[in-house]
Amino acid sequence: EEGTLMGSAFGVCFMYWLGVSSIIWFVAYVCNVRIAFLQILSMMGYALFGHCVVLFLGTVIHTSHDHMFFYFLWATVGGLSTLRMAGIILSRARGKTERLIVIGTIATFHLLFLLYLHFAYHTIVEEISYALQDSIVPLPAAQQDVQQFSDVAAENMVSQKQED
Repeated sequence: EEGTLMGSAFGVCFMYWLGVSSIIWFVAYVCNVRIAFLQILSMMGYALFGHCVVLFLGTVIHTSHDHMFFYFLWATVGGLSTLRMAGIILSRARGKTERLIVIGTIATFHLLFLLYLHFAYHTIVEEISYALQDSIVPLPAAQQDVQQFSDVAAENMVSQKQED
C-alpha cells in the first residue's frame, strides 16, 4: 500500500525509542539514578539491535505451526540485551529498591515491545513464508481454462491430421 506498512513500522519503532527513553529517564530521575537522557537514548537504541536480530531470524527461520523458536530467541537475545541495560543501571544506582524499579521498567518495556513487534507483524511473515513455499505460482482460473481449451484444440488438430 505505497509504503504505509514500512512507514508505520518506522513510526512505531521511533516512538518506542523516544517514548520509552523518556519514561526510563523519568523513572531514573525519581529513583535517583545518575544517568543522562542522552545515555538512556544510546542504551535503548543499541538494545534495539537485539530486536532486529530476533525479528530477522524469526522471519527467515519461520515455523508456521508454533512460536517456540521465536520464544527461544526472545528469551536469549532479548534477554541478553535487557541484561546489558540492567548492568548499566546497576553501575549508576545506589539503592537496591531503586535499581529494581528502573531495571524492572526497562525489562518490561523492552521485552514486551519485542513481543508486540512479532505478533503485530506476524501475518506479513506468514504471507512471505507461504509465498516462498510455492515455487510455481498457480495460474488464475480463467487463464487455466484458456490453457485447457487450447490443449484440447491442439490434440484435436493433431488427431485430425493423423486421420488425413
